[in-house]
Amino acid sequence: MSKYKNIEVAPDDNIDKYYAFAESFLKEIFGLEPPFLLTDESSLRDFDLEIDFEGDYVIHRTDEYLKKIRYLYDVDVSDVEGLILYKVLEKIVNDKGGNSDN
Repeated sequence: MSKYKNIEVAPDDNIDKYYAFAESFLKEIFGLEPPFLLTDESSLRDFDLEIDFEGDYVIHRTDEYLKKIRYLYDVDVSDVEGLILYKVLEKIVNDKGGNSDN
């Protein structure tokens, strides 16, 4: 038995279709810069945390970011199941008529 474990990463077929948009989206909404590890299971909730290591608490800022998305893209994504990132991006693109450039 090997002491090494294999790490299995979730598929990325769907998020790959929106990767360029995901980079600008994550920068605009969360202030994040690449590189990112994005998979088809990545969710907005993976990025909306505020962690206070001294006070030992975690706060999700989901509502704040949903409002920001609605303001910037004029699309309500709150109904996207699990707030899965590629589905959020897909909804924005589809609601904007196929244009992911805002």
